Order: sequence, then structure tokens, then C-alpha cells
Amino acid sequence: MKILLEWPRSSVYDPMSFPGGVEKWTTYIFNVLKKSEHTVHLLAPNDSICEDDLVILGPLPSRPYDKTKSHSYKFKPFYEFLESIADDYDVILLTSMITSGVLRKQWESLLHKIVYVQHYYEMCDPVVNNFTAWLNHLAIIKAGGKVLAPNQWVVDGTSRAYELRKGGREWQKRIHPWEREKWYDVKEEVGLYNGSFDIIHCLEDAVKLKPLNDKKVVFIGRPVDEKGIFDAAQTLITLSEEGYDCHLFTRDEQLAKQRTEMVMEMVKASKVNLHINTSHGEIMKELANTHILLWPTLKETVGIVGYEGAIHGCKVIYKIDPPDCYLENWGFKRSWKNWKQLLAVVKEVEKESFDREAANRFFTEKYSVESDLRRIEEALSMPSNGVKSKRTN
Repeated sequence: MKILLEWPRSSVYDPMSFPGGVEKWTTYIFNVLKKSEHTVHLLAPNDSICEDDLVILGPLPSRPYDKTKSHSYKFKPFYEFLESIADDYDVILLTSMITSGVLRKQWESLLHKIVYVQHYYEMCDPVVNNFTAWLNHLAIIKAGGKVLAPNQWVVDGTSRAYELRKGGREWQKRIHPWEREKWYDVKEEVGLYNGSFDIIHCLEDAVKLKPLNDKKVVFIGRPVDEKGIFDAAQTLITLSEEGYDCHLFTRDEQLAKQRTEMVMEMVKASKVNLHINTSHGEIMKELANTHILLWPTLKETVGIVGYEGAIHGCKVIYKIDPPDCYLENWGFKRSWKNWKQLLAVVKEVEKESFDREAANRFFTEKYSVESDLRRIEEALSMPSNGVKSKRTN
């Protein structure tokens, strides 16, 4: 099988960078497929840093998720380029280029080759205008392609958001009558997804557990409000004053409408160990003796950070529903409204019993390169028999 894998448009491809969840997943899929009998090429933004012959630089630079973006993102050149090389591939595995209506309107001939794995919680948000992406889901499914959900929460959430927005004025204005006639029935017959794919995978740079440091508390995440970095930073600062060994891992980003600068200054002035742009392998080494991983994220479809903590025997503190698909029996799901309440949660959770060796053993045995490759192959050749979304009246 010849596979073209899209690198997410929000960042450059740099194997040595501090990656986000979608980038980690894409890197892993790329590496696994490279070692298989299949042929894979990675289609990356043209400002990527790479000397890999299997990486193809596309027609556009990356566009970070920042309201002060220096350039707009034009989908048409991307799809034109995709069309020019599509005959060389059996499957086009997309990760982000799914949100433009021109895909279904002008490049319908590509749809039957597309497998799209949904990573973005925005698709489940009824406040966000996702109608072009949702219609692309239906068009891909109808053409014989695949749209795969990572868990039932995403299936149900997308369906609810779709039904809530479907009759809205903007939807009616932007979606042409011929499009409704052509694709709406797919939602009723199949749903917005026609398959599933567990995006948790073997953690190749996981390390053996070290003797527990019961005073070590860690946060890992981008410096944005939705990842809960403000509450985490305040909690770590307070704990560090009480003698805890506190670490905050993040990456260097200056994003608009975020409290990034304020949080960084707070942490730098404290006893918290601040790590910026640390390699993934080094972070995994730090987790190997960590007692508590703070994961106060507000928005995820699955979230791999919790898995990275659990496989290293950490008590993972989190508050949202999507990670339940793998953390339900291994994490510490709690509720809090501010950092002072999160601090109280930490004090409570640190006293609870937890079999860190059992957690490590469970996740190590469940995910392997061999089993992941089988899952990837099954997903790429999955018959389009559908996974129906539950209706919300």
C-alpha cells in the first residue's frame, strides 16, 4: 500500500521539536509505516526542518494557531498539489486539511482515497462554525473514504453539535441546496463517522519506572489557557514553597489573547523548575519517578498527556470526560473551579493508594508497535459500513 500522510498545518515538521498531541501521533504513524512493508510519504508545510527523503514539502508554509497570524491559509493550492500527486498513492491520510468546502466541491475525485482521523475537539463544539468540515465528513463517507473517530465521546459530541447548528441561518446561507440534497442523507444512514481508531499508541520512548519521588509534581502542556497552565502554575508555585519538587514543561510560544507571558514570569520568579522546548524523551525520563501529573486541560478529544503519565505510574489528575476512554480505571478525575481548589485536590490525591506498577504493565501490554501497525492497516482498509452517531432530539 502507498500512503500519503499529512502533517498538521499548524506547525512545521521538525523531529526534534516539542510537539503537540496531533504532531506526536502523526510522527508515530509515520515512523511505524516507514518500518512496515508499505510505502509512506509525509506531506509537510514548506517551512519544515527536515532532510528525510520520505518527506514531501507542500505548496504552503505552516500556520500556527495564533490570532496574530502573518498570512492567511489558502486551501486551494494545497488541494491542487494533492491532486497532482494523488495517482501515486492508494490512501491519503489527512490530519487537519478537512475544513474547507472546496475539497468536496472542486476535488470530489480525491474523496474516495481519503482517510481522516479526527483529533480536534472543535468538531464537537456547537459554538464553532464547523458546517464545512461536517459536510466534508459526509462527502468523504459517501465517496467511499473513511472518517474515523477516536472515541464515543467524539461521535456523540459531533452529532449533537451538527444537529444544533443544522437549521441555523449561517448554515442555511453557506450550504447550497444541492449540497444538502447530495449529502444530508449520509448523516441519517451512517452518521458523521464510519469507523473508529484509538489514537493512543505505543510510547516508544517510555522508560522504566524509577523509585517514586512522592514530592514530585509535574505539568506538561502548551502555554495556552485551554490547557489549564494558569491553574497548574499557581498550584506548582504554592507547592514548591512547601518543599515539593515541582516541574513545568512547556514550549516557547507567543500567542495572542493568552496569558503566556504572565504565566512564564510567575514561574521564573518562583522555585518551580521551568523547562522550555524539552525533547519528548527527556520529559518521559522525568515522569518515571513522578508522583502526580497535573493535567487540568479544558479541551481534548482524547489527550495523550494523561496516557504518558499513566504509563509511567503517575497519578494523573484531570477533570474532563474524553480521556475516560482510557483513564477511567487509572486516572484521578476530579472537579475544581480555580487553582486553590486544584491545590486541595492535589493534597487529597497524594494520600490515595495507586498501583503504579500495575498501571505501567497495563498500558505497556495493551499498546505495541506490532499491534498498532495491525490497527493502522485495518483502519486504512476498513470497509465503509459505518458507525452510527446517537441522535439527540
